[in-house]
Amino acid sequence: MIKESTRKELIEYYKWVVAVTGFFLTFSVSLVKIGTKARNVYMTIGWCFLFISVFFNWLIIKRLIILPLVKNFPEDEKTWKHRIYEKTFGNLSLYGSIQSNAILIGAILLLVGFLKF
Repeated sequence: MIKESTRKELIEYYKWVVAVTGFFLTFSVSLVKIGTKARNVYMTIGWCFLFISVFFNWLIIKRLIILPLVKNFPEDEKTWKHRIYEKTFGNLSLYGSIQSNAILIGAILLLVGFLKF
């Protein structure tokens, strides 16, 4: 499946991405709260994209953390849930693509929202 060192590096990377997304969210919300009139549809959609990014990031990290548990489970005791997890592990690349695009689009929309006013 995936090497242990690679798995740990991916977990750390996706934690960093969540931190960056959290920075974008808190910084933009605090700027709107202190009085800029930048609250518009671009910012709202940008915030939605950043929340989508966080959601898919959570899915990725959850799958990466659970991987050793499923991999080390005895083969004869695996349930249908274990088998579904193993068959759908390839969805990580899809989740990563959605997450990367969502954070990029969200950050661009926030920038456009601030520049518009």
